[in-house]
Amino acid sequence: MRHTISSNAKYIISGSEDGRVVMWDVVTGICEETGYTLESKDPVLDVDWCKNLNMVAVTQYGDSNSCLF
Repeated sequence: MRHTISSNAKYIISGSEDGRVVMWDVVTGICEETGYTLESKDPVLDVDWCKNLNMVAVTQYGDSNSCLF
């Protein structure tokens, strides 16, 4: 699984094996639940932060679709 850093370098966001997308505060190290879980619950393989639109693209194992949030 991969992670990505926000354009302001304050957050790291990554996916989990149960389909959750989580975010960490870089300074405090606190994991902040995003409240976003992909429907299929398959592992999240890759995330990428869109620096211009403040969105995150997510791909997941077993799912032919990507999503943005």
